[in-house]
Amino acid sequence: MSLIKCTECGKEFSVKADHCPNCGCPTWDIINELYKEDQSININHEVYDISEILSNIETGVDDQISIDAIANSAEISASAAYCILQEIKEGNFLPWTEGGYGTLTNPKYQEKINQRNEQIAKQQEALPHCPNCKSTDIKRIKSGSRILGGLTLGILSSNVGKTYQCNKCKYKW
Repeated sequence: MSLIKCTECGKEFSVKADHCPNCGCPTWDIINELYKEDQSININHEVYDISEILSNIETGVDDQISIDAIANSAEISASAAYCILQEIKEGNFLPWTEGGYGTLTNPKYQEKINQRNEQIAKQQEALPHCPNCKSTDIKRIKSGSRILGGLTLGILSSNVGKTYQCNKCKYKW
């Protein structure tokens, strides 16, 4: 078990702790600062020097050069290298390990993905959906169609008092 030095209070504590027991500083923040100071990044338990990539970012060199450098040195895909480069630009130097489905992830990046998934779920909840089959493939019944049905069939019209129709199960509500 290795010990790390807290960047806030200077006391040493276990890497496995969620936060510094003395001041409460989160462990991930401390680890992030250590990698940032060393100008290195940990990908699949191997540490790589990224000082050249950081200077490329500062000088405005084309991102593709940095992406290729990360992909070649760590032997990962260009898309994974692109994600890592974007996180480095945002100050995320946390270790990257293989997550589910063989993709690379780290705690801050995973937190972003989870927030985005929650946002998408909320947007889908807000969409109108068929109360019968829960499909979002619906259409609005036009006012003209409702009026014409009411005038010709009166109260027996299936469109009177209805606003939407499901394209999947044809339910009207």
